[in-house]
Amino acid sequence: MADPKPAADGEFLVDSSLDVQRVTERSTASGAERDLASAEPAVSGTRRARLWFGGHAVSLGWFVPPIALGTAVHAAVLKARAAPDDLPAAVAAAGLATVAALLLWMLARRLNLTQPAAALAVFVFLLSPLALTAHTTPSLENAAAPVLLAGVIVVVDPRRTTRLRMIVGAVVAALLAVVLLLELAASGAPATSSVIGRWWDLDPAILILGAGCSVVALAVARLRPFGVVSLGLVLLALRPGADTPVPAAALWLPLAALLVAATVQAATQAAWEAGFTAVWLEIVAGIFLVAVVGVFIFAAPALAPGYRTLLEGSPGGQPGQPGAVPAPAQSEVAGDAAAAPTPPASAGAPAPGTGDPTAPAAEAGGGQALAGAEALARASLGLQLSTNPQLQLSAEATAELVAGDVDVRSVLALAQLLASTPVAVADFPAVAGEVGAPRRQITISSLGGRSSTGSTAVRNDVSAYFENLAPPLGGAEVASAGDGVLVTFPFGEPVDLLPAGQGP
Repeated sequence: MADPKPAADGEFLVDSSLDVQRVTERSTASGAERDLASAEPAVSGTRRARLWFGGHAVSLGWFVPPIALGTAVHAAVLKARAAPDDLPAAVAAAGLATVAALLLWMLARRLNLTQPAAALAVFVFLLSPLALTAHTTPSLENAAAPVLLAGVIVVVDPRRTTRLRMIVGAVVAALLAVVLLLELAASGAPATSSVIGRWWDLDPAILILGAGCSVVALAVARLRPFGVVSLGLVLLALRPGADTPVPAAALWLPLAALLVAATVQAATQAAWEAGFTAVWLEIVAGIFLVAVVGVFIFAAPALAPGYRTLLEGSPGGQPGQPGAVPAPAQSEVAGDAAAAPTPPASAGAPAPGTGDPTAPAAEAGGGQALAGAEALARASLGLQLSTNPQLQLSAEATAELVAGDVDVRSVLALAQLLASTPVAVADFPAVAGEVGAPRRQITISSLGGRSSTGSTAVRNDVSAYFENLAPPLGGAEVASAGDGVLVTFPFGEPVDLLPAGQGP
């Protein structure tokens, strides 16, 4: 090693061989540090995941069960209701409903709802009979609901800029208006029964609670906009001649479920936290909570028919399974739900116009009297059927039904079908060449709120019901028509099905 040489300032320079050794040592140390640093992200990522699950375990405990239960029930309903051709679209609609449920949870938490209240909103949104029907039917509303909910979440988030919230709010309002206008444009002819009546048959509880809580929400500042929109949608369905199908409820259901949970929480907090100077507030909140509990208790039995329509074998799912239709003598002609049984009257009586042409004039007069009496009997049954809230009739169909021009088999078959699902009839067309004979054809424009125009699933449901009816109602043929599904009964009305006391 060379001797060190003094520097200009009196210090000694270090040998270059020592510099190489130190650089090597520093290089080795820095390599080890890099290896340790590269291992830190994996360790910290795992730790972050554990911390996240630990911090959200309670939320997951409230959120996951209703989502899992709702998914299972939706799968069962899809298996029962969806035709093979429509299954992919129905599965997509159910998937959108699950996404909407997740967004509804997020919105509820943004509005400071507790975890139990948010879980209640998700439960009502996914598992009410009206929701199960709407969420398993492909429609524009099902696709729009998650988008609207996501936009509302941005609007109510105070961490976002005011400019962004205003822009998103305008987009949400415009999208809602477009969807409603498209729905109104797609609606059919004026209905004889209100859409609310059809929703009521499926789920009276959600209608009472949703509408009532929407009114109560007007008194809570943070819920007031949601209450206004909810009541607006209800009034839109109540308008004269409304023909809004059941899937349109997909827009209203998130609001109804959210407002039920939010108003219950607000009333509970008001009753618990109000001081002695606000006794009236405690009383009002207590009355509201008792009313909500009462609706759940007394409306629960009324939900059974709504769930029954979703089961396999019912007309709401796969109608008309063999053996599911009662005998005609025990059939129920519905007034508001059903009317009295129709026992046979003039068994063996000849059909109008089948008498001997050489018979005396007295027998001809008797045949005319018989035909008139049978027309009166059909008119009586038709009048009862026309008042059924499940039945939607066009003006022409109503006139034909109450005039006694419709074959008794059509009346009885529709009455049995209406016991479990809403039906819309566009017309009772006459068969070509059968002048003056009872009309033995039915044009069904919708079944269970689903339009039959171009729908294979609705046609299959109608076929499964009518083609499997037991005699003497059996033997009908089903075919697609321009404005729906056409059902045609065989020639020759069995007049022994007319009710007693109406014949000659």
